[in-house]
Amino acid sequence: MLSGVLAFSMFSMTAAADSHDHDEDDAWVRIVHASPDAPAVDVTVNGDVVVEGADFKDATDYLELPAGEHEVAIFPAGEHDEPVFETSLEVSAGGAYTVAAIDTLENLDLYVIEDETSTTEGMAWVRVGHLSPDAPAVDVTAGGDILFEGAEFPGVTGYEEVEPGTYDLDVRVSGTEDVVLDLAGTELSGDMLYTVLAVGFADGEPGLDTIILADESHEMPSEMPATGMGGTADQSGYTAGMMIVLLLASGAIGFVLLRRPALENQ
Repeated sequence: MLSGVLAFSMFSMTAAADSHDHDEDDAWVRIVHASPDAPAVDVTVNGDVVVEGADFKDATDYLELPAGEHEVAIFPAGEHDEPVFETSLEVSAGGAYTVAAIDTLENLDLYVIEDETSTTEGMAWVRVGHLSPDAPAVDVTAGGDILFEGAEFPGVTGYEEVEPGTYDLDVRVSGTEDVVLDLAGTELSGDMLYTVLAVGFADGEPGLDTIILADESHEMPSEMPATGMGGTADQSGYTAGMMIVLLLASGAIGFVLLRRPALENQ
């Protein structure tokens, strides 16, 4: 069975919002809390709280924010006296990004991954992210055949195009048959993009697990939906020296949709 969590359902929001026109000069960003020993956090933009209580393995839907550089502050959840981190995030017009808080609490960092939003018609696209801070380089196999080889922390593979179907995926220590994550029975549907993130500690708690981000293939909409969107490494990401960040339109409180793990199959 699939061991992991499927990030698909709405968790919480700081404020409701109606659909509004999408500006082509904006970017799309979603956030993943992938730091295994970091506490729950709140995020502020210009002093306004936009994320509350984001826990390890929580993820947001895609949200729209202006292209350019933005200032943010990070606080322990419910404690806003002193930020634990203050920094900025820069995104490009028309870009789609997954932004993951990675590494240990002592070495927190931000890993920014560039996302695709559409597939070849009828096909599934899948990629794997190595976000476990103490795990060695890994290979990913499908039915015993190597699909991705030598992924290191922090790293995200390029997308692999596959036929829709059910796959027995394994994450193995690179160059060995030592399986560290068994993802047998993984179902991949057509016209979907999947990002499988390996998170947690190889030696310690919380242990190794996966976060699976499943997104329907389509162009970014001309209107932003009120509930957001569904849900060796070829480096499509980069670190930015900061913790979990999400900021919305300048000068106004936006909203953040966090996804609780919606499905856990043991």
